[in-house]
Amino acid sequence: NIFNDFFDKSVDQINKPERPYAAGRLQAKDMVISGVLAYGSGIFLSVFVGFEGVIIVLSTSVLLMVYNVKAKRTVLTGNLLISLIGGMAILYGGIAGGSVRNAAIPALFAVIFHFGREIFKDIEDKNADMRSGIVTFPVKYGEGKAVVLGISVFVLLILLTPMPYIFLNYSLLYLITVLVGVDILLIVLFQRYLVSRRIEHLTQLNKLMKVGMGFGLLALMLK
Repeated sequence: NIFNDFFDKSVDQINKPERPYAAGRLQAKDMVISGVLAYGSGIFLSVFVGFEGVIIVLSTSVLLMVYNVKAKRTVLTGNLLISLIGGMAILYGGIAGGSVRNAAIPALFAVIFHFGREIFKDIEDKNADMRSGIVTFPVKYGEGKAVVLGISVFVLLILLTPMPYIFLNYSLLYLITVLVGVDILLIVLFQRYLVSRRIEHLTQLNKLMKVGMGFGLLALMLK
């Protein structure tokens, strides 16, 4: 996140000028030092998880830098990278907990959720990205097609969320939590945005998706 803000300063000055680096409250050297310390701390701590954990953290670190330097400015590539990294975080937890197999389904859900949310974040940032020369899916193909793509991704997620209950003996508590806290929440948010197409509802949609992530994690803990 530190390096994301570092490389996105010009975009944030247009779209999110309140951020510390964009607002000039932090200097470049502060960002670089903080970013290196964060990376170094994560890599060091992964040693205690084991060899596989170190590999995931090193791989994630490289992918994040590729994203920040290059991939975020390409159509869908950056979105896919961030989505994969979100899934890798779940696998990392599976390694730490001694069961990568049990982490596979949550990791898949995380990848799909992150990918859909990335599309809607790009829709929200479309005007700032255009002024900054960043070519995202909404910039290249338009907001309408981006909305269709983003909703299609979440429709896939909504269709998949009951499957662990049906086929993998997940608990009824899992099903209730994921249906109410994720699926119904997303449907209500999308319906509100599609009816109004107001930027404030899109911003609210992107913020409340984090609530959906939280309920998704809670559901998986209740499996």
